[in-house]
Amino acid sequence: MINLLTGLAAGFFGGLVGLGGGVIMIPLMAVILKMGQLKAHGTSLVSLVFTGISGAFTYALNSSVDITASILLASTAIFTARAGARFANALTKWKLKRSF
Repeated sequence: MINLLTGLAAGFFGGLVGLGGGVIMIPLMAVILKMGQLKAHGTSLVSLVFTGISGAFTYALNSSVDITASILLASTAIFTARAGARFANALTKWKLKRSF
């Protein structure tokens, strides 16, 4: 049940103001579900793929997307996200939790 509520909150805030995974889902998964910090980060990122697609589709239907900017942002973010994930996996659990 808490998984469902976490997903609902993350989806709502993700669509509303562009946050959800890092700010809502990770702390709830780490604290309430007792999920490890790295697993919470990874799980959040996977779920955000689908949240992002759903939100982006809705914004696009309302002509609220700059396609050129989206492509530029996505193409650069793909590389930095991989670097960030590698760095997170290299940190000790307590350092990752503290930096979050």
